[in-house]
Order: sequence, then C-alpha cells, then structure tokens
Amino acid sequence: MRKLEGVIPPMVTLFNNNKEIDWTANRNLVNYLIKKGIDGIFVLGSLGEFTHLTVTERKKYIKFIVEEVNNRVPVLVGVGHTSTDIAIELSKDAQNVGADYLVVVTPYYWELDDEAIINHYQKVAEATDLPIIIYNYPDLTGINMGINVIKKIVARNDNVVGIKDTIDSLTHIHKLINKIKTREDDFSVLVGLDNYFLSGLIAGADGMIGGSANFIPRLGKEIFENFQSGKLEEAAKKQQKINILSNIYSLANPPISIVKEAINLKTPLNVSNIVRSPALKRDLFAKNKLEELLLENK
Repeated sequence: MRKLEGVIPPMVTLFNNNKEIDWTANRNLVNYLIKKGIDGIFVLGSLGEFTHLTVTERKKYIKFIVEEVNNRVPVLVGVGHTSTDIAIELSKDAQNVGADYLVVVTPYYWELDDEAIINHYQKVAEATDLPIIIYNYPDLTGINMGINVIKKIVARNDNVVGIKDTIDSLTHIHKLINKIKTREDDFSVLVGLDNYFLSGLIAGADGMIGGSANFIPRLGKEIFENFQSGKLEEAAKKQQKINILSNIYSLANPPISIVKEAINLKTPLNVSNIVRSPALKRDLFAKNKLEELLLENK
C-alpha cells in the first residue's frame, strides 16, 4: 500500500430533513471529490459527525462509502470511540468491508495517562491488519499526545503508519517530523489544520486532512502540486486564500453546518446543512458572513 500523501478531505456526513443519512447526497459528494483529484477520503471524523451516529449507522455508512469509492482512492475510516472494545469492533468491521486505513482518535472524556493511551492504540492495532493513522486533536479530546507517547505507539505497532495532527502548533508538527518521520521512512505526517498546510509541507509533512477540501478541493491540490514542482510563490498565494477562508470555522461551533453550507456555495452540489444534535445549524448571521467571505475570495 502506497504511503499517504496529498490532500484528503475529512468528508462531512450529509443528512436529509429527517436527520437520516442521505445516501444519494453522500454518493454525489464522494464522486465530486474524487473527480476533483483528491488523494483519499476520510469518513467519520470530526466533521463527519462520528459522535452523532450509532455504531450500527457507522458500520452501514462505512460499507456504503467503501463500495461507492470502489478502489479509486484510499478510504480512511474513523473508528474512534471512548470504548476500546467498540473501537476494535468498528476496526474489524471496516477491515471486513474493505477499508484501506483506520483513523483512531485518542479516547476522550477521562483524563487518561500515557500508558492508558498507548494501551488503547496497541489493542486496536493488534486486532486488525489494516494500517492505522493516529488522530491527535487536543482541542476536542482534551489530550495532547506528547512526542514520546507517539514514538512508543509507533515503535510497538508496525501497522501504525501515520498521524493526523490537528493542533495549533507548528512546533508540534516539526517535532513529529524530526523525531519520528526521519526514523520511519513510511510514516506519514498529515497536517490537520488548513492554514498550516504549506508550512507543514515545507517542514517535511506529507499532506493535509483539512476541512476546506470538502468545498475547495482543487485549491489544496494545486498547493500540493505547486510545492512538489518547486513553485513556492504560487503555492504561497493559494495558501493565503485558504488561510482567509479558514475564518469560516469561527462562524459556528462546531463548524459542521458551515462547511456543509460552503459546499452549497462553492460547488455545483445542492446539499442540506442539517446536522444532528447537540450540534446546531448556523444562524442567518453566520450564513451571511460565510457568503461574504466566500464571495470575497473566489
């Protein structure tokens, strides 16, 4: 299996007005993103509302996505859960239906010590043959994985092959690259915040799993392609656009409905901005600000 790199959208999960999974809308989004040249699809992450779906729904959705993608790009499946046993159950199911990678967020709610976190990852890794991406998102989980913890997880588990580092710290990304990636040739460091994409690439990261790839996937791809071909000035101009557009995430918390609305405004797709509780739809003020931001940065 090739090393993960490039631009991978953390795909939103689309619902209908009854807050049921809208299979047709999700199919259309998958095909739109692939047509735009993305390098993989990550489902059931934070923007994918994994916390709002039942285990049964998650299994059905994983199977649907794998079948729809049909080996055109790698499918990364979020199997995060507060329960190690349920994370394992989801991992086994994802493997059985043909997923390519598992993305495992740090277990949240309890303030776990390092050994508990390491043990969680080890148990999941031992239960599957699939390659695993660590998902570090301290703002949401309350746990910032230290470099030494990540090193131990990688050292003990051959199938842990990368990290999605969603952290507002270039220093942390640099440390990952210097302390782990330089010793593990096949280890992928994927930036989780859009505004750090180019800086991360320059530092040695392999790509981005960023929310903007849901609604402006080509812009991210062009940054990656410009960087690879040494056109840093062009890449920097495009990165500045993404930086400005990243302001949309502050319009709602969580910003899920905002990203769904951005898909409506920036793509030919017509999708619902419905989210499941406890998340709320954006209000009219947020929608107007979103339209203003997107119009100013075509």
